Formats: sequence, C-alpha cells, structure tokens
Amino acid sequence: MIVSYMYELYVCIFDSIDRGMEIKRLSDEILKLTAEMEKSRTKLANPQFIEKAPKEIIDKEKTKLSQASRAISVLQEQVRLINGL
Repeated sequence: MIVSYMYELYVCIFDSIDRGMEIKRLSDEILKLTAEMEKSRTKLANPQFIEKAPKEIIDKEKTKLSQASRAISVLQEQVRLINGL
C-alpha cells in the first residue's frame, strides 16, 4: 500500500516479497516517523516556540504530527497483515 496525504493505493505484492525484509523496512520507517513525531511534539510543547513562531509554522508542525501519526498507523497495519500471512 502506498500512503499519500490524499489517497491510499493498495497493490497485492505478498507473493513476490521477502516478508522479513519488508517487515524490517516498515519497522525502520515507523522508527523514522516516530522520531519525527517526537521532534514535533517537543517543539509544540516548548512555550517559547509557541510564543515566537508564526501561526503558519505552528500549524505546519501540528500537520506534520498528525500525518506522521496516520502513516504510523497504516504501517503498523501493514506489518500486522504481513505477519498474518
């Protein structure tokens, strides 16, 4: 499955993938997104950032946090599906 901000595309590839490698790839992406979420959370929890940053930047961080959370959920579901094969 390909995740975009506007759509999801499902492609059946389970017969042609190395499950272990795919799970590792998905797990690595989850770790990367988790780190990005933590950076956004840290910024948004910083009173100085909130006080000094323009509203557009704060909104951008909130959007990044939301998108990363959604992507992590999708990736975790992919791992669950692959493990169930």
